[in-house]
Amino acid sequence: MSEFLTIIGLILCMIGVIFIYDARLLSKSERLKKIKDDQNVIAKRIKILGFVLLVIGALLVYNFLY
Repeated sequence: MSEFLTIIGLILCMIGVIFIYDARLLSKSERLKKIKDDQNVIAKRIKILGFVLLVIGALLVYNFLY
């Protein structure tokens, strides 16, 4: 069970890093343009979501490796 949660944690970390790195690119997508917010606000929200996913994934990995 701990190996499964470690893998899930690593995947969450990877998705979080991708969200942080590509937030500006992701905020230009057609689905997000329908939201009435500015592109900077959308990019900031994507970066915050990526950071939260990164922290949760890192805690999962740390908790089950040590």
